[in-house]
Amino acid sequence: MSINIYFSRRAVKAFTLIETLLAFTILVMVFNIFYFYMQSQNRQIMTIVQKNEVEELANLVMQYLSNDIKSAKRGTVVITPSSLTLDRFIEEEKDTKKSAQLALTKVEYLYDQSKQQLVRNASMYDPGSYDGASDTFKSAPKLSETKTFNRVSSFEMNKIPMPPIVGVSDMSKHMLGVEAKVSSEAPNVLTHVSQKSFKEDQVYIRDEVAFKNQPFWNQNPKYTKTGILGLKFTDPLTINLSQTELLNWINSLKKASNVRLAFEDINNQIMNGLSKAALAKVNPLYSNFMSRIEGEVKSKAKDLYIDKAAQEYANKKENIVTAMLLKDYILSRNSSDCQALKNRIITGALDDAEIKSLVKNNAEKLKKYGILTAADISAIDDATSSVQIISKVSNLIYSSKAEMPHLIFKFVESLSLTFANDVKKQLCDAIDVNGYVQKKIGEAIDPAIDGLLSILGVKAIIDEFDKEGEIGEIAKIAIRSAVNSFKSWLKDQINQKLGEFTKTLLDTVKNSVTQNTSGGKTKEDIIKEQQQKSIGDDIGGAVNDMFSAVIIVISKNLLLGNKFDEAGQAFVNSGAKDYLSSAFKDFSYNISNVLDKSEQEAIKNDEQVRRIEKIMTK
Repeated sequence: MSINIYFSRRAVKAFTLIETLLAFTILVMVFNIFYFYMQSQNRQIMTIVQKNEVEELANLVMQYLSNDIKSAKRGTVVITPSSLTLDRFIEEEKDTKKSAQLALTKVEYLYDQSKQQLVRNASMYDPGSYDGASDTFKSAPKLSETKTFNRVSSFEMNKIPMPPIVGVSDMSKHMLGVEAKVSSEAPNVLTHVSQKSFKEDQVYIRDEVAFKNQPFWNQNPKYTKTGILGLKFTDPLTINLSQTELLNWINSLKKASNVRLAFEDINNQIMNGLSKAALAKVNPLYSNFMSRIEGEVKSKAKDLYIDKAAQEYANKKENIVTAMLLKDYILSRNSSDCQALKNRIITGALDDAEIKSLVKNNAEKLKKYGILTAADISAIDDATSSVQIISKVSNLIYSSKAEMPHLIFKFVESLSLTFANDVKKQLCDAIDVNGYVQKKIGEAIDPAIDGLLSILGVKAIIDEFDKEGEIGEIAKIAIRSAVNSFKSWLKDQINQKLGEFTKTLLDTVKNSVTQNTSGGKTKEDIIKEQQQKSIGDDIGGAVNDMFSAVIIVISKNLLLGNKFDEAGQAFVNSGAKDYLSSAFKDFSYNISNVLDKSEQEAIKNDEQVRRIEKIMTK
């Protein structure tokens, strides 16, 4: 009977403190997992997504420039190294019962290289202050609109001069249009690879009035003479472009045209094709990728890690020493070992033997970065001298305890960069990049030339002549002969530079996804070199390595534990190890509490690979 009473009392007894704490801990863990899962659904702006954004930004800037230049009043366009100013005509429809009217607006583009910022200011002229006799306004225009474009890494405007035309005096104050060059750039915090977009176009000023003899490459806005402005037009608008002058204009395009546009078109086709080929090869190579990361990739990442830490913390020797200690623990030792090391660093209780081992294993790096002398390293086993040396190193490590999460992030950067380069090499071998590039270049030359002719306006002129029906057959033959001669000249120019272009393209595809961070270069130096390389000349400017951007996306998703699912054609969670997050979890760090926003974004899980093919197709 007493036994039954005993069990009855146990059955109604409340939870113990340990049981309560265990239940609470499990609840917190479930909440954290749910929280991070929800966080992971927010797609981060990175690599290919960044590439898409800078492309859109560069296109938007070029669209604004094109609209403004085409609608400019001749003789008002002023170009300086950091600005473009013009007066442009815009359509106003204040009264829908009447025809559209033309108004005049002053537009200024002001570029600040230091801020990588382009500002467009539009100011409206007051029609009431217009003086028809002098063709000027008595009052200054009032600012009506301001638009700011950020991340504009270059802004270059050049005058396209008028061709010599018989009977028109003082041609110097007029221009056919503007050669506009714009680039946009977005850095990537994880790999320090800047995504860039370079846009170049030759924009011609359209005539303000639809004279029959206007240049044929443009169309005019609607116009009525009884508008809010009494318009006065300049001499070139009334000229007759004879067939002889047109032939001269086509020949003059040789001076104005830039074969970089054709190379850019060829390059974009090849980079797009290589990127799709890389995605197709990921699944068959998956096992090899993941086996190498545990061996050679980690080993190389450790060496790169110390150099990155030294570069980032040149004046903080304590961070460099701590990085030397952490490199053999991050993603190499189990969680208990990592957390025990963290506690020893925080409390300043590192073992003497641990410090001695650190000094011996990193002797050359310690000397290279001026942390210890050769004499210090030689005396590390001396019973008397070692006490002072061990104390110095221990104090350095202890003083950097607050920087540990950021030092772990530096390792994650190094691992990501090293893995991306390893993935890139394997994919290049699997695709046979040499043969692929040679074949695709041959296929892309003629379409690229046709595209360049369209950009220059030659095709539109020929089509317009055919439509008008005012040019005789002999004249048409002469004009088409001039166009074909121009096409042959373009092809010769491309063939002359083809060998150099092919070598540059292959070097770009095969080289590391970013410049080596060792050797004393600062991050600013590396970014500057990349920018100069991308816009420096016809060849370098045409080669933009979209292929590497795709490789970075692929390698990052593999590091996040995402496996390429061939059936779904998307990266999906496969239960593989999440290297990027594990680096912090092993040390019991909550990422949202110890990393800044850009670092959190860099290692966040996302679905951006699902968008790669769509973006490339677009």
